[in-house]
Amino acid sequence: KQWYQRRVREEYLASLDGLSGHPLILGDFNINTENPDDKTSQAFEELLLDNRWEQHVQDPTHKSGSTLDLVISRDDEHSPPISDVEVSKSTISDHFAVTFRFHGGAPNGKMKRIVTNQ
Repeated sequence: KQWYQRRVREEYLASLDGLSGHPLILGDFNINTENPDDKTSQAFEELLLDNRWEQHVQDPTHKSGSTLDLVISRDDEHSPPISDVEVSKSTISDHFAVTFRFHGGAPNGKMKRIVTNQ
């Protein structure tokens, strides 16, 4: 199962390499990114680094204390910055709202959505 999930993530990141503009990856990844001892978290961090992506959310996004909901952008000198990342703990869900500023202008109207279920 973990092998399949890693492959899906690798293929997804590879599919974004050819996109122009400044793609963002947003969503609930169900990876405990705050736990450096977690093998899945380690593999995911390595995958992001190897493909020049940066994860911006540093605070817990789930009532369990885990950081599951992520904001990811390209990590290069041509990518506009992400700033003011905030997690709002006032919610009726078990996940908290994540807000941020993207300094890249208006979206070009192209959106690619991939949903995987575990």
